[in-house]
Amino acid sequence: MEVLELLNDFENEPDQFVVHKATSPGNALELIATDHFALTLLGLPVTSTIGDGLNLILQMRQLKPIMPIIVLVNQDALGVGIQAMEFGASAFFSRFYLSAKMLQQIIKNLANQFHQLQDYEVHGAEMVNALPVGVLVLDNEG
Repeated sequence: MEVLELLNDFENEPDQFVVHKATSPGNALELIATDHFALTLLGLPVTSTIGDGLNLILQMRQLKPIMPIIVLVNQDALGVGIQAMEFGASAFFSRFYLSAKMLQQIIKNLANQFHQLQDYEVHGAEMVNALPVGVLVLDNEG
Protein backbone atom coordinates (compact mmCIF):
# COMPACT_ATOMS: atom_id res chain seq x y z
CA MET A 1 0.00 0.00 0.00
CA GLU A 2 1.30 3.47 -0.83
CA VAL A 3 2.21 5.81 1.99
CA LEU A 4 -0.29 8.43 0.84
CA GLU A 5 -3.10 5.87 1.04
CA LEU A 6 -2.14 5.17 4.65
CA LEU A 7 -1.96 8.89 5.42
CA ASN A 8 -5.42 9.38 3.94
CA ASP A 9 -6.73 6.81 6.42
CA PHE A 10 -5.72 8.94 9.41
CA GLU A 11 -8.52 9.76 11.79
CA ASN A 12 -7.12 13.00 13.11
CA GLU A 13 -7.71 16.71 13.06
CA PRO A 14 -6.80 18.22 9.70
CA ASP A 15 -4.28 20.61 11.24
CA GLN A 16 -2.21 17.86 12.84
CA PHE A 17 -0.20 16.89 9.74
CA VAL A 18 0.75 18.74 6.59
CA VAL A 19 1.76 16.21 3.97
CA HIS A 20 3.86 17.22 0.98
CA LYS A 21 4.31 14.71 -1.83
CA ALA A 22 7.55 14.89 -3.74
CA THR A 23 7.18 14.01 -7.41
CA SER A 24 10.75 12.76 -7.89
CA PRO A 25 13.98 12.30 -5.95
CA GLY A 26 15.21 15.66 -7.25
CA ASN A 27 12.00 17.35 -6.15
CA ALA A 28 12.36 15.75 -2.70
CA LEU A 29 15.86 17.19 -2.31
CA GLU A 30 14.65 20.60 -3.46
CA LEU A 31 11.80 20.57 -0.92
CA ILE A 32 14.09 19.44 1.90
CA ALA A 33 16.53 22.22 1.08
CA THR A 34 13.89 24.95 1.03
CA ASP A 35 11.15 23.87 3.46
CA HIS A 36 10.87 22.65 7.04
CA PHE A 37 9.84 19.03 7.55
CA ALA A 38 9.74 17.12 10.81
CA LEU A 39 10.41 13.88 8.95
CA THR A 40 10.51 12.17 5.58
CA LEU A 41 8.72 8.96 4.62
CA LEU A 42 10.58 7.28 1.80
CA GLY A 43 9.32 4.24 -0.08
CA LEU A 44 12.18 2.22 -1.54
CA PRO A 45 13.05 1.83 -4.30
CA VAL A 46 12.20 5.31 -5.56
CA THR A 47 13.62 4.61 -9.00
CA SER A 48 14.49 1.51 -10.94
CA THR A 49 17.45 0.65 -8.69
CA ILE A 50 17.93 0.35 -4.95
CA GLY A 51 21.27 2.16 -5.24
CA ASP A 52 19.54 5.34 -6.38
CA GLY A 53 17.27 5.24 -3.31
CA LEU A 54 20.20 4.64 -0.97
CA ASN A 55 22.15 7.51 -2.52
CA LEU A 56 19.08 9.71 -2.07
CA ILE A 57 19.22 8.98 1.67
CA LEU A 58 22.86 10.12 1.73
CA GLN A 59 21.92 13.35 -0.06
CA MET A 60 19.02 13.96 2.34
CA ARG A 61 21.38 13.45 5.30
CA GLN A 62 23.75 16.06 3.88
CA LEU A 63 20.92 18.60 3.70
CA LYS A 64 19.21 17.77 7.04
CA PRO A 65 21.50 15.73 9.30
CA ILE A 66 19.01 15.33 12.17
CA MET A 67 15.73 14.98 10.27
CA PRO A 68 14.26 11.48 10.69
CA ILE A 69 14.05 9.48 7.47
CA ILE A 70 11.65 6.55 7.67
CA VAL A 71 11.98 3.97 4.92
CA LEU A 72 9.18 1.67 3.81
CA VAL A 73 10.05 -1.53 2.00
CA ASN A 74 8.15 -4.46 0.58
CA GLN A 75 7.99 -7.67 2.58
CA ASP A 76 10.44 -9.43 0.26
CA ALA A 77 13.01 -6.62 0.55
CA LEU A 78 13.76 -6.35 4.27
CA GLY A 79 17.49 -6.41 3.47
CA VAL A 80 16.97 -3.11 1.65
CA GLY A 81 15.67 -1.61 4.90
CA ILE A 82 18.81 -2.69 6.71
CA GLN A 83 20.95 -1.19 3.94
CA ALA A 84 18.93 2.02 4.15
CA MET A 85 19.75 2.33 7.84
CA GLU A 86 23.44 1.83 7.04
CA PHE A 87 23.09 4.74 4.61
CA GLY A 88 21.49 7.01 7.22
CA ALA A 89 17.80 6.16 7.50
CA SER A 90 16.39 6.46 11.01
CA ALA A 91 14.21 3.35 10.78
CA PHE A 92 12.53 1.05 8.29
CA PHE A 93 9.20 -0.73 8.25
CA SER A 94 7.63 -3.37 6.05
CA ARG A 95 4.59 -2.09 4.17
CA PHE A 96 2.92 -5.42 4.86
CA TYR A 97 2.76 -4.80 8.61
CA LEU A 98 2.16 -1.05 8.54
CA SER A 99 -1.29 0.30 9.33
CA ALA A 100 -2.52 3.89 9.24
CA LYS A 101 -2.71 3.98 13.04
CA MET A 102 0.85 2.69 13.40
CA LEU A 103 2.14 5.20 10.83
CA GLN A 104 0.36 8.02 12.64
CA GLN A 105 2.02 7.04 15.92
CA ILE A 106 5.44 6.81 14.26
CA ILE A 107 5.01 10.29 12.78
CA LYS A 108 3.88 11.78 16.10
CA ASN A 109 6.73 10.25 18.08
CA LEU A 110 9.49 11.07 15.62
CA ALA A 111 8.20 14.57 14.92
CA ASN A 112 8.16 15.34 18.65
CA GLN A 113 11.70 14.00 19.07
CA PHE A 114 12.89 15.97 16.04
CA HIS A 115 11.35 19.22 17.26
CA GLN A 116 12.85 18.77 20.72
CA LEU A 117 16.31 18.04 19.33
CA GLN A 118 16.14 20.88 16.84
CA ASP A 119 14.95 23.33 19.46
CA TYR A 120 17.63 22.15 21.90
CA GLU A 121 20.31 22.84 19.30
CA VAL A 122 18.92 26.33 18.67
CA HIS A 123 17.65 27.40 22.09
CA GLY A 124 19.03 24.92 24.62
CA ALA A 125 15.58 23.98 25.90
CA GLU A 126 12.73 21.61 25.12
CA MET A 127 10.17 22.76 22.61
CA VAL A 128 6.43 22.54 23.10
CA ASN A 129 4.84 20.34 20.42
CA ALA A 130 4.53 22.30 17.21
CA LEU A 131 1.53 21.62 14.99
CA PRO A 132 0.99 21.03 12.19
CA VAL A 133 3.82 18.58 11.57
CA GLY A 134 5.38 18.80 8.11
CA VAL A 135 5.80 15.37 6.53
CA LEU A 136 7.54 14.85 3.18
CA VAL A 137 6.53 11.72 1.25
CA LEU A 138 8.34 10.19 -1.71
CA ASP A 139 6.86 6.86 -2.69
CA ASN A 140 6.03 4.94 -5.81
CA GLU A 141 5.30 1.75 -3.89
CA GLY A 142 8.68 0.19 -4.59
